Amino acid sequence: MKKSKVSTNKILERKKIIKEVEDNIAFLLKDSRVKKIEYQNAKRQFDYVQNIFNEIDVSEANIYFVPYSLMKVKGYGSVAGFYNYSTEKIVIGTDLLLDFTDSNIKAKVTLDETLVHELLHYARHHYNKNNWNVDLEEDFAYGYSIDYFIEKGYSDEDIANNYLSPYLANKYYLKKRNNISVTDFIIDRGLKFIKNSKGRSKQIFDTKIISREDLIDI
Repeated sequence: MKKSKVSTNKILERKKIIKEVEDNIAFLLKDSRVKKIEYQNAKRQFDYVQNIFNEIDVSEANIYFVPYSLMKVKGYGSVAGFYNYSTEKIVIGTDLLLDFTDSNIKAKVTLDETLVHELLHYARHHYNKNNWNVDLEEDFAYGYSIDYFIEKGYSDEDIANNYLSPYLANKYYLKKRNNISVTDFIIDRGLKFIKNSKGRSKQIFDTKIISREDLIDI
């Protein structure tokens, strides 16, 4: 059976987008200010994710701290970092290229917290190459990082208001919920999400048994 013209065009468009992202990453990593992060720079964060994924070596992840000002040039000014599946690289934007292994700083999102989130994407992808949709992928990374925030001493309210707020606000506006304010939505759904996610990092991850129902339907 021949592929339809629409299907072919979608494939070509996707390949074009993938190539553009790969070119953007190559451009970012050429900068002399870029710092490659190794296991010894961030043992606490690597070990947190490694304890969830015992069948892969998380320390092999390619992680780069890129000047945030440079991230903006390529259109990544709205994200703290990202994992790219085709190059298998993690890029994190910061203008403070410091080690943070023992960081206990509490802010909106700190470098160590961003690293844990993106390492979870990396590890999940290496454990199981199946593509998940964006919602499930983000539900997974946010959910499995909750215990890291608890270990740092955050309250549930801190986690909802700081770490989860952009993620939940996006859910709120996408579904156009008019019966609740965005602030109340973030707290209500955030606390439910946190309650449902606590203890996940203490269990070895297995994609053969996880399903959408394992993560709260926000």
